[in-house]
Amino acid sequence: MLEPLHRARQLITLLPAIFIATLISGCDQPQSERRTLSKDYSLYDAEDKAVNRGLPLSDYLSANEPIEVAVVWNSAAGVNEFWEGALLAAEEINRLAVDRYPRLKINKYDTAPFLKRFKFDRASQGKFRNASQLAAAALADQILENPKNVAVVGHAYADDTAANALLSYEQAGILFFSSTTTNARISGMRSPLAFELFPSVDAISERSAKFATDAGIEKVIVIQQRGMYGSSSDPIPVFLKHLAQNGIDRAEIFSFTSGPESDTATAARVTEELVTRIQGQPDAVGLFLLVENELAVTIFQQLAMLKLTPPMLAASRLDSYAEIGADMYPGFTFLDIFAPDRSLMAKRFEARFKERFQESKASNYAALGYDHVRFLYQAFLCADSTDPGTVALNLRYHQPLWHGVTGPFYLRQSNQNVASGSVILRQFKDVGDRLAIVTLDR
Repeated sequence: MLEPLHRARQLITLLPAIFIATLISGCDQPQSERRTLSKDYSLYDAEDKAVNRGLPLSDYLSANEPIEVAVVWNSAAGVNEFWEGALLAAEEINRLAVDRYPRLKINKYDTAPFLKRFKFDRASQGKFRNASQLAAAALADQILENPKNVAVVGHAYADDTAANALLSYEQAGILFFSSTTTNARISGMRSPLAFELFPSVDAISERSAKFATDAGIEKVIVIQQRGMYGSSSDPIPVFLKHLAQNGIDRAEIFSFTSGPESDTATAARVTEELVTRIQGQPDAVGLFLLVENELAVTIFQQLAMLKLTPPMLAASRLDSYAEIGADMYPGFTFLDIFAPDRSLMAKRFEARFKERFQESKASNYAALGYDHVRFLYQAFLCADSTDPGTVALNLRYHQPLWHGVTGPFYLRQSNQNVASGSVILRQFKDVGDRLAIVTLDR
């Protein structure tokens, strides 16, 4: 009955301690209880009965067949480390004892050809406004053609294919981990087989409010670039809620939509407004920049040249600022999800990734791909099956806190990662004779 737990514990003799501690946590339910739950929830059954996806792990072992998982990314995004991180995770998993742990096969899928076919680059024109939906549906069809694919991991943020492919995944009864998208359309569908693993707006705003409290801020000016989080829903009420919970009930909102002008021109327009609002304030004022990364940097630089440097936090898409920091000033603080100095686990991941992919960078995307594939395999072990409904139920109702290189994961009774601490603060600081990015949260 406790075979899955026993199998997971055997990893102690097979892997370094850091890898073991994160991979085996969570197998806390007897097999009989897990099986019963999956039969009791009919909403977890696929609408399309033509393909019965998922098998007990014992079937993979007896047939010497790997578990197959679709990993989706957009090669046109210019950051392909997501696939490499996923591949590294699979390679580490496949070094486990083959008589006890099914092998894992990564099937790579690229959204770029589909987006090109349906002219996504012209989506602003009425004729092609549904390009993302059409591309996502065509991609999903290709993934679902392989009946051995039991889960989908990934999808890049910018092309919006995650939300558009969800209905196809749901109808086919395949497990879906959305790696970089937090979209009201995904959470609104309340799909029992879909999970958003990227930090939610709640997680981002909660950490932002804590930053404001620690910095002694009494009043916050929130600069919002509309559409920043890829959704029509407004994140401002969420930020105001967490500020109020931290005792900060004075806030001003300055929202704008980026026009055709350059980032420098947009930043000049925003900076002019901020100077008016900041000067003459009797209270300790702080700024939240809910804008794209490059724009946040430009705004900070312009304010710094004007010697207006109140406590300021860039709470944007959590992409790395390291590549655009050459001309920065000390004090720029931003939220992030991965840093080699975040933990010993993260440091070891960076070393292994650089050794395996010498031409690539151990970026946020590499860390996300690595974590999400390992988290998925952990879920298979705990469910003793790849059946999507069984795995989803275990994730949502039984699996406790799990730690990866990008922080904790916890899905208890939710379709989102609700773990506290999934985002961290990083800051540009003078370190000796150079400017460096340091992690403030450990």
